[in-house]
Amino acid sequence: MNEKTILNVTFRFIKISEDKFFGICEEWVANKKIKFSDKEKTIVDILDKPEFSGGIKEAAKCIRNAFNEKQLDPQILTDYIRKAGNNAVFKRLGYICEVLEIFDRNWRATWQGFISKGYSKLDPTVSRVENKYDSSWQLIINVPEGELRKVIEE
Repeated sequence: MNEKTILNVTFRFIKISEDKFFGICEEWVANKKIKFSDKEKTIVDILDKPEFSGGIKEAAKCIRNAFNEKQLDPQILTDYIRKAGNNAVFKRLGYICEVLEIFDRNWRATWQGFISKGYSKLDPTVSRVENKYDSSWQLIINVPEGELRKVIEE
């Protein structure tokens, strides 16, 4: 991992494989073309590697904001998760949407159809401490539900 500090902010450069390089937008800023991920791809990346985005609580904030502002297309989100190839993303997304009560029942069934067997950690950055298990999402709930619900109040 490569790091660089600019104006007292440390940036970590993470190398990703070519097959995960999709969902890219371009915009002109100060006469330069800038490439960045679209909203759906950003959510997928955050849930794929929460350790690089502040953990699952920060992911929950992003998801809540995007759904509240009706800025996410669930079909594109689903397609991107499948393309990313990490079914733990379906598990995390579904669980967070359920806890935050931002769920469309149709998407719940669709996303549950894609989850893999075996349990994944809700937040891979948190070590195992008195975990609970959610069998419907095949998740190890290692972050208290109450902490995720606080996101609604923020």
